[in-house]
Amino acid sequence: MAVAQTGSVVSTGEAVQPSSARTPIPFWAYMGKGTVSPQQRKDHAAIARYMFENYSQVSYAVGLISRYSAPVYPQADSVETDWNELALTRFLNWAKRCDWSGRYDLWTMQRIASNLLDTDGECAFWLRDSDDGVKIDLVEAWQIYTPESKEKDPLCVDGVQLDKCGRITGYWVEDLGTSVFVDAGKIKLLSHPGRYSALRAESPMRQGINDLRDANDIKAFQKQAVKLDSIIASYINVAWETIQSLRRLTTMWPRPHRRRQGLLKLILLVEN
Repeated sequence: MAVAQTGSVVSTGEAVQPSSARTPIPFWAYMGKGTVSPQQRKDHAAIARYMFENYSQVSYAVGLISRYSAPVYPQADSVETDWNELALTRFLNWAKRCDWSGRYDLWTMQRIASNLLDTDGECAFWLRDSDDGVKIDLVEAWQIYTPESKEKDPLCVDGVQLDKCGRITGYWVEDLGTSVFVDAGKIKLLSHPGRYSALRAESPMRQGINDLRDANDIKAFQKQAVKLDSIIASYINVAWETIQSLRRLTTMWPRPHRRRQGLLKLILLVEN
């Protein structure tokens, strides 16, 4: 077993030994506090959304997950069957018109949320009071941000407002062009669990973004190569037919004829 000397501590793990046969680990990977900034989190989400819109494999995978994991239909299951039926009826009626914007039912919103979780890594359900009861406003990741008035507040991190004990008190949400503070009791952030210390979630595609982009580039290059091969073959075929036509023309004049000599020169030019 190999032994590595790290400072005054001897390590028997081969993983800590430097090797020229492997790519070096970036220095920031050794920082325990965190490796992704708010801007990098946004960049990951933006690239993931682009890939969802333009990469068929990604859109198929994300769509397949949402198709088979959503929607979820809750069921009343108390000992009182009459109450169960009444509660379920009222819930289903509310689910048909629960969207704050008035466009979707609860089942469609669940599918949209599933797609957002797989691209952005998070979304939020904001419970808003209306004249027609409580509605759900689906908040996308980009809508939660730190407003300009809170940029110097150490307790406001990436749109998340904390108290002095580090507990979340609410979120700053973009609503119709303005920043609104939403109490934590009125909004629920849905996300892929990651680091416990992270207040925001990252796109789950981040581990495979480069591999997916490389694979798509390679496929695009191969398609381009096939197209170029087809174009070259077409040009060769046209050139061959041109040469044959010119050769037939040379039989129209006797050997010492000037036009015949010119055609022969043209044939050599095309062949070369």
